[in-house]
Amino acid sequence: ANLAQQLVNGNMAPSELSKRNPVGSAGYNSILKAADDYSMKTTGQHFNIAQADRNYKFATQTSTQNTLNFLTSLAGTVDSSGKLQGGNLDALLTASNNLPRTNFPAVNSAKWQVMYQTGNPEVVAYMNTVTEVADQVAKILQGGSGGGGTSDAKLSQAQALFNKNFSSDQLKVPQ
Repeated sequence: ANLAQQLVNGNMAPSELSKRNPVGSAGYNSILKAADDYSMKTTGQHFNIAQADRNYKFATQTSTQNTLNFLTSLAGTVDSSGKLQGGNLDALLTASNNLPRTNFPAVNSAKWQVMYQTGNPEVVAYMNTVTEVADQVAKILQGGSGGGGTSDAKLSQAQALFNKNFSSDQLKVPQ
């Protein structure tokens, strides 16, 4: 029953089951039957061994794991109240909220360029965080290819999502 639940829940691949003992209570066929029964009971759907195997193989690919790691780093983790916190998006909003803004991105750009050139720590932190967030989003858009680099197109798309000169309302997430 435990193996059947692991199969249905995606914690084990069907290919990990031993086919040496096809009969009996711990046999391959019995486990698949138990997985089907468990799936019908919990989801109302028959257990699809081929789909389960494809899902498990996809989930264990390096690019999938990289994408999930980038997403966690970007969004943060769920706290005890069920809210996301601690990700780079939170850091970006915090850094953004520390800056004086106007409703005119061109004015923000000119103002912050002067502040950046004179070493203002809030502007430097904000610019660095925008770059980090855009890089993470580009890697996610690229499909998690952290080791092979990110295409210029994906990096441009991500940078456009996080324009450094946005007004305060453009960058804030509605509550």
